[in-house]
Amino acid sequence: MLPKYFLLLLTLLLSYSSFAQFFGEKQAPLRFAERGILGTSLTYIPNQAERGAPVYHELTWHKNIAVNITPSLYVGLSYLSLYTFGSSIRRNNDRANYFLFGSFVQYDFLPKNKSRFFLESSWHRGNYCTCGVEDPYKREGLNYISLGFGFEFPLKYNFSLEVGGASYQILDSIRIKYTYTQYVAGINYNFGQ
Repeated sequence: MLPKYFLLLLTLLLSYSSFAQFFGEKQAPLRFAERGILGTSLTYIPNQAERGAPVYHELTWHKNIAVNITPSLYVGLSYLSLYTFGSSIRRNNDRANYFLFGSFVQYDFLPKNKSRFFLESSWHRGNYCTCGVEDPYKREGLNYISLGFGFEFPLKYNFSLEVGGASYQILDSIRIKYTYTQYVAGINYNFGQ
């Protein structure tokens, strides 16, 4: 079910990026560190068992800060707080919290616009183990690499709306593991241009 939402989101992003490239508000080319971005987003994903009732709830609060290095290249730091409860395997209301912390690089395909359409790659460390055949669990010292995309659309007063998605793959040698996928719907505050 989640891949359908990603495909829909990607289609919307490409439509919006085409609109922004031709009709978006233009800006002068950015110089080093002329634009800083402080962002936050919330993601809620319910994972329901195939047979029905039990549900594993996952809420992610993603915080990040970035600065431009060139007109198209941004670097930054991010911190993801994950809160979970329930189970997709058995009936319970166990609660847990996890984290991912790391750095990222973004390439903006619309450097002459205030809107941004970007690809993102990151490296994180954390303790959210999407491992085995049951619900995720806590395992310290995991390394993740991710690939994502996003669209940032300016609002007013230096605020902007960001939508996108990312997939985090565990790099550590674990026999059974799967990708942690996150969609992003958040608000950014832009410093500078």
